[in-house]
Amino acid sequence: MELCAVVAAAGGGERLGAPVPKAFVELPGGTLLEHSLRSLAQQGVSFAAVAVPPGFQPPRPVAFPPGMEAVLVEGGPRRQDSVLNAARLLPPARVVLVHDAARPFLRPGLLAELAAEALRHGAAVPALPCPDTLKIVEGGAAVRTVDRSGVHLVQTPQAFRRDVFDAMLPLYDRLHVTDDAAIAEAAGFPPRAVEGSPFTFKVTRPADLELARILAARSAP
Repeated sequence: MELCAVVAAAGGGERLGAPVPKAFVELPGGTLLEHSLRSLAQQGVSFAAVAVPPGFQPPRPVAFPPGMEAVLVEGGPRRQDSVLNAARLLPPARVVLVHDAARPFLRPGLLAELAAEALRHGAAVPALPCPDTLKIVEGGAAVRTVDRSGVHLVQTPQAFRRDVFDAMLPLYDRLHVTDDAAIAEAAGFPPRAVEGSPFTFKVTRPADLELARILAARSAP
């Protein structure tokens, strides 16, 4: 197997204000999770282990895309705990992808580029240069401007050569991180950056959900 994936879908989505966990919010053509799985399958992922909220029963069965085998596993209290739980179910594969279910749209060719860089260097992430001015805000005041030279916004899916991912696994319990690339860095494998996409945004707030619904409606059959 070339590509397998862990999909983090265990977040509650409190900032979204939805009545169900975020990954199970409906868009035209399926839930956030189903769109994300479809995007992965279209680019060659044949197996996905999906971490879902503990004790949660989806309102309807998850529609897995044709050609993809997928399993659901209970997530943990932190995102990295959920990833670790799902990682235990992965079959042998050359490259492991870790993806947020809340990023349903991928640009064409992204996974091939990530896999090539991961096989060559150990790890790879999609990234975009930061377009905005960065400020440190304290007590409601913008007290300092941060030099944004070299600063990038990192997205998912993040790709890891299998031996690198296996070396990362013991660190998931020891570190507190916001993405898996930080664990690769700690394991001695700084990831390569490939071009991300503004359309691979993370659905976090109601405005993000509205944009996702518009994009999903355009691509729905």
